[in-house]
Amino acid sequence: MPVRKYLSRDHKFYISVDNRVTWVPISGIATWGFTMDNNDEDVSTTDSGGWGSSIYTQHTASLSLEGFLLVDSITGTKDEGQRLAEVASTKVGYDAYRDFKIEAVPTVSGAQTTAIGSIIVTGTVALGDKGGAVTDVEPWNVEVGVDGKPTGSGIYDIF
Repeated sequence: MPVRKYLSRDHKFYISVDNRVTWVPISGIATWGFTMDNNDEDVSTTDSGGWGSSIYTQHTASLSLEGFLLVDSITGTKDEGQRLAEVASTKVGYDAYRDFKIEAVPTVSGAQTTAIGSIIVTGTVALGDKGGAVTDVEPWNVEVGVDGKPTGSGIYDIF
């Protein structure tokens, strides 16, 4: 089997507001990141001879999406996926949870293939900074604090 590399840009991003029935694309993403971290607890004792000991007690994850604000030049409406994420950032409690999907869809010879893996998370949304200088393009970014264990498939079947 030949081993291939694929590009970070060959990913699609989605948000769902109806318990994963409908996935709305989030467009305009230039940079993305999915990060897992661990809560490291010190379990050193006097028996360890001066060497520290630790154990992971919990995993956490986050998703960051960064790009540019997209607005339809005719209707003046925002990209629907961006709008839904922004609305979610104004909610609190149970109403704040949204589902997000990252889908790896490589491009081969100029054509997109079928998805080779995905990560699905549920989390709450924090909207990033707005603004810029005279020559800047309006940024758009969100940080999703993941609630619970992600779901992975295909190349992301690691959870």
